[in-house]
Amino acid sequence: MLLEASIEEAGYPGGFKVRNIHLELDEGEVLLITGRSGSGKTTLIRAITNTIGIQGGFLHGEVYVKGRSIREYKPGELAKRLAYIPQEPWYGIIGYTVGSEFCYTQLVTSGVCDMRVLAEAGLNGREDFITYGLSAGQTQLLLWAEAMAAGAEVIVMDEPFVYLDEENRGRLLGFVGRMIREGRGLIIVDHNPSHWRSLNPRLIVLDKGVVVYDGDASGWSVEVPETTVKSKRKGRVAVEARDIWFKYPGYSWVLKGVSFTVEEGGLTVLVGGNGSGKTTLLKIVGGLLKPTRGRVTTRGRAIYIPENPLAYYSMPTPREELMYMARGDESRFLEAVELFDLRGILDSKLSNLSSGERRRLAIASAYLGGFDIYLLDEPTGGLDAYNVARVLEAVQRLLDEGKTVIAASHDSRLKGATDRIFLGGGGL
Repeated sequence: MLLEASIEEAGYPGGFKVRNIHLELDEGEVLLITGRSGSGKTTLIRAITNTIGIQGGFLHGEVYVKGRSIREYKPGELAKRLAYIPQEPWYGIIGYTVGSEFCYTQLVTSGVCDMRVLAEAGLNGREDFITYGLSAGQTQLLLWAEAMAAGAEVIVMDEPFVYLDEENRGRLLGFVGRMIREGRGLIIVDHNPSHWRSLNPRLIVLDKGVVVYDGDASGWSVEVPETTVKSKRKGRVAVEARDIWFKYPGYSWVLKGVSFTVEEGGLTVLVGGNGSGKTTLLKIVGGLLKPTRGRVTTRGRAIYIPENPLAYYSMPTPREELMYMARGDESRFLEAVELFDLRGILDSKLSNLSSGERRRLAIASAYLGGFDIYLLDEPTGGLDAYNVARVLEAVQRLLDEGKTVIAASHDSRLKGATDRIFLGGGGL
């Protein structure tokens, strides 16, 4: 047995908790955890990895890795046994460059650094690239490469497909297959169990902090609501980009000669591989970055909601954030709370919310701001099918009001909803 967890209760004082959970992980086994957004998946794996205390939480119970309490391990020792890749991969990065980040864990655990796994992750030649310049998907792959190179026997990953394009999803599945053959174990959080059914995982389904199903993945199915929107294009141009070129200082071009127009009242999705420039382009349209060459003109006010929603908020709690954006209008505040199903989290700490709850809150806040152009970076990342439907209902409301929405996404549920702009090789 690689890992055993007996959790009486874990969570946050005065906030959300998971209860009465027991799980085991053997060599070469895959344990899949699923459930609605806010059901306790991330809280559970923070407890399993002994990182919940960093978020101000607690664990009543025990977690054993290779028969030894996780609390007894020193950091360097634990890195040889267990690796945790969070859904927000930027929280797992401490190095300034790709090379320094990749080598750090290996140097702590073994005193040597082998760059071969970095090349397998598709990051060959980027050793000197600054880590904050990586896309979220590239950051995920970097953390995966670190875990593989360090020899971790158990890898815990939260929503690993959220930021990956199809090519890198295939690369990740290759890593997983290799781990299974080597006798390592995986604990995976994913809203879509079908991604992993070929691996015959054990499935645990959470609802409101408790286990409601524990068994074979083939014995569980989820009804998926329809997720489509209808654009209300007015024919007027909301965004016009002409010959946009951009590069970060000291690095090669991210965007090369990008030109496009977007009409008012439409939903447009930017589609492209990891590192193709989707986030950079959204930031340029939103005025957060200036193009090196070229020009963008917009009709009305634009708001950018980043991949990491915590970088968006202005207030410490959901209630204060929504009331601030509603300018104190109680009826508009309540409208957003109902539309985005935020009743149960209004007085929670933002850091204690699930990733899906943070995304819904950020979009609700922007919705109350009354902007003309909404720039959404991975707006459905970390959301189950029901909450994707809720987000698209809100997008539909924006479109019905003549607003313009541009989203960057790897999510096929969103890509299939509207027109697409493809990015590849640094341009359109």
